[in-house]
Amino acid sequence: MHVKKVTGITKDFMRGADVSSYLSQEKSGVIYYDEHGNPGNHFEILKKAGFNYVRIRIWNDPFDEDGNGYGAGNCDLACAIEIGKRATAAGLRTKIAFHYSDFWADPGKQMSPKAWIGMDIANRAQALYEYTYESVTALLEAGVDVGIVAVGNENNATSDGAGMAGVDGRWDTPEQAANLLKLFKAGTEATRNAAKHCGKADLKIAVHIADPYQNENYLNFAARLSEAKIDYDIYGSSYYPFWHGTQENLTDILTQVSQKYDIDVFCVELSYPTTIDDGDGFEVYKIKYGEKYQYAISPQGQANAIRDVSQAIANVPGGRGLGVFLWEPTWIPVGPPSNWEQNFALWEAHGSGWAASYGASYNPQIAGRYGGTGWDNKSVFDFNGHPLPSITVFKDIYEGREPEGGIVIDVVEDAEVEVEYFEGLTIEAIMAALPCTALAIYSDNTHKDLPVSWDMVPIMDALAQMEAKPHVRYLELTGITADDGRAHCTLLIAPKNLVQNPSFEAEDMGMWKTVYIAGENYASRHTRSPKLGENSFGFSRPVPLAAHFTLEQDIVIENTGTYTFEASVTGDYAKENAENEFYAYVNINGELVKKEAFDLPGYRGFNVPKISGIEARAGDIVTIGFAFKASKGISGAIDDVFFY
Repeated sequence: MHVKKVTGITKDFMRGADVSSYLSQEKSGVIYYDEHGNPGNHFEILKKAGFNYVRIRIWNDPFDEDGNGYGAGNCDLACAIEIGKRATAAGLRTKIAFHYSDFWADPGKQMSPKAWIGMDIANRAQALYEYTYESVTALLEAGVDVGIVAVGNENNATSDGAGMAGVDGRWDTPEQAANLLKLFKAGTEATRNAAKHCGKADLKIAVHIADPYQNENYLNFAARLSEAKIDYDIYGSSYYPFWHGTQENLTDILTQVSQKYDIDVFCVELSYPTTIDDGDGFEVYKIKYGEKYQYAISPQGQANAIRDVSQAIANVPGGRGLGVFLWEPTWIPVGPPSNWEQNFALWEAHGSGWAASYGASYNPQIAGRYGGTGWDNKSVFDFNGHPLPSITVFKDIYEGREPEGGIVIDVVEDAEVEVEYFEGLTIEAIMAALPCTALAIYSDNTHKDLPVSWDMVPIMDALAQMEAKPHVRYLELTGITADDGRAHCTLLIAPKNLVQNPSFEAEDMGMWKTVYIAGENYASRHTRSPKLGENSFGFSRPVPLAAHFTLEQDIVIENTGTYTFEASVTGDYAKENAENEFYAYVNINGELVKKEAFDLPGYRGFNVPKISGIEARAGDIVTIGFAFKASKGISGAIDDVFFY
């Protein structure tokens, strides 16, 4: 592991981990191990690795009327107190993040707690004051070492923003701005008064917004708080390297805020992936290298990202950059993908996934997508609870850490290549289509394009099979670069495909026809779970709403012959007490000739419905399509559609 020393860092620099899901993980049987491979105390492991803070989110009432938790830790006040007490016992301080919602609150959603629905702004502000005061008091009286309280979570307050606690967060009208500021004032005053009541003079108050590349909004937000004389101590920002611009901009915008308003600043959320793999069978982002992913996707890449963002915060002048918090870096699988049914039962029972099905009663947007963590590839532990080398980065940034064996290749960029099969296709033609170089990322984050040599044996075998009977083949190729780098390429060899825009990469979707039999506008070209490339045809319909739609394309046959239709599908749906039907179908001149049922595999790879033996004559209009019928919500994707 290679970690450069961070210059200008103070000994009390906050090095935090959001651990909000911890209790639900523990209840689900997750075990964390120390560096020697022995089961250990989760908080003591973090403390020893160099962390000095934990962050805990609080939702007002993350349970339905029957007491079923919404998931993602079921993080109510009682949960926060228990986690906080354990963290305090291990010598870690605590940052509390009030969301003022019953479930997830972020720039896209700031829903009112159920108990506050229908309140006018005066009563809502009073309710927020009382809830904050009572909660902070309860935490402090329970012995939790609360160092920071954040009033709100990612309250971006732009012209198209979300606000807080169900109040529209737009600065562009005086009434909306005044309402939002009333809530901030209530929250900060309640926190200050509770701290005073409990004799906690060193407790700091923070605000938190996301998207630091939106410089004007950051400055406007700080200006509004200053004009309203909101009493707070720290201005917090989320920063994800793959979403939020450059670290130079992060330093610059936080420096402007700090100097203009005489306020401390910090990074409240940071994360970076260590793998493209999924650990529990639930969907994770299909991450590709490029401009948005300037680090290797590996433990070393994660360490480099954390180190560089720590430097960006430490670069804020005057020591006003206080620290960095990783977002849920210990949220790991409750079981492997092969244990999907057991995993799902644990997610539902203990809230150890990002959302349980019960949460759809509060926020219907999550329906059909509840399940596992979705963040397990961004942890500082592996999928089985053993610490990764990157876990000690917060310790290493003080003195630096030199890698054993010097600077070496960490990862080599994956490649994807498609080759159309035709009679007489040669191995030389296929090899010529493969990339001659591959991007290597070294342990010091140096990037180099290196010549690559590919293994020919799988290609030769596939070509022989294609000559006997042409069909769609995906090959996983390995290659070698200079400096002993291991390259990987997914090679698709397929007969001439008569489908237009088969992988949904082109923006023009005019060749595809979507018919909604129930509902509308819940399926489109999307980045959700592509098999290859950047896009797929994604769909999502919330519980308890029914979904019934078809996607199809007409193909005019030029040559009489026998054809095959196949595609890749993934996703999940509400199975309990539901009547569901999914199938691929083929019509010829308007008449159904064949159909093939399939299931959605819960984002555990792709199912491949295939219809062979389609006899079509020149001039026929063949319609290939997919039908989805789900009575209680659905989410998924179609990709790589073939007709040959």
